[in-house]
Amino acid sequence: VGTADDAAFLATLAATWNAAGIEVRRPDDVGPWKYNKLLVNLTNAVRALSFEDASHVGTAVMSEGVDVLRDAGIDFVPFETSTAARSDGPTPRPVPGSAGAPGDSTSQSLRRNTGNVETDYLNGEIVRIAHRIGRSAPINAALTHAARAAARDGVGPGQYSAAQLADLVGLDPAEAK
Repeated sequence: VGTADDAAFLATLAATWNAAGIEVRRPDDVGPWKYNKLLVNLTNAVRALSFEDASHVGTAVMSEGVDVLRDAGIDFVPFETSTAARSDGPTPRPVPGSAGAPGDSTSQSLRRNTGNVETDYLNGEIVRIAHRIGRSAPINAALTHAARAAARDGVGPGQYSAAQLADLVGLDPAEAK
């Protein structure tokens, strides 16, 4: 819950950005949107640790996150709703002088060899919530440890095959595509 000053600032910001052609939506309760974003970002570690198609792992990590949030009674915006809300933009465009997309923030941190990654605040948050309600989140825990080790050891992104990553988090490597 923000103050009247916060609301006034956000209204001014939204008006300024909307006038510049950037649509700003201000939901009454931003919390469920933030948890939707958390769930979506759980796959950052998957993409950072494997450059192969590890969608099987990504699906499992998000599913575990959804289950933990539901078990904890935490509301989040359904993926269908957030996808529909973004359907009219913004649309990512190529960056001049760049050979490809810069990737997610976890991959960028590993590529820049910063020594840390945000995974503790993403996948680790799911693990923390799970522990708080007396359960575990082993897939998110394994990804958190693997990403932290990659950052600590300076090995860079893409160190695992999809099958290796699936095995690391306790999934059937044969299902990795």
